[in-house]
Amino acid sequence: MVKASRIMNFEDHVIYEFLIDMFLKQFNITREHLLNYKYQTTIPYKKSHISVQQSITNLVPNILIEFVSEYGNQRIVSIYALERKGDSRTLVTLTEEGFSDKKALDLNYKLFSFPVLNFSTKKKLKTRLYQINQLLSSKESGGNV
Repeated sequence: MVKASRIMNFEDHVIYEFLIDMFLKQFNITREHLLNYKYQTTIPYKKSHISVQQSITNLVPNILIEFVSEYGNQRIVSIYALERKGDSRTLVTLTEEGFSDKKALDLNYKLFSFPVLNFSTKKKLKTRLYQINQLLSSKESGGNV
């Protein structure tokens, strides 16, 4: 499992609603259909594209959003965890963990969760949290998101 955290100067409910809205726009659905909705998409991989199924598998209002991406026999679980740290401050922790039915791929996911080997994944998670914070700041100052 790889984890990154960031303190954001927003209430937990503001961040939670922003993340929910982000998924609603991506999946192009309404809130009542969000939990366990299966969204099909393709992502670039090497010189082609692979089919990916994505879904929100767990929602705890203002506390947690669990997001799963599946392709073939591989599964990536991403969790946004929100923890209030006082007035208008929230610790946002993003974790990712990979799984596979194939032993070699599963071992690869486990190896890359070691601190020495997870630098690029951790950097990606930190960048994602930074982007979320920037989008929220832009939205708060009247910008479009």
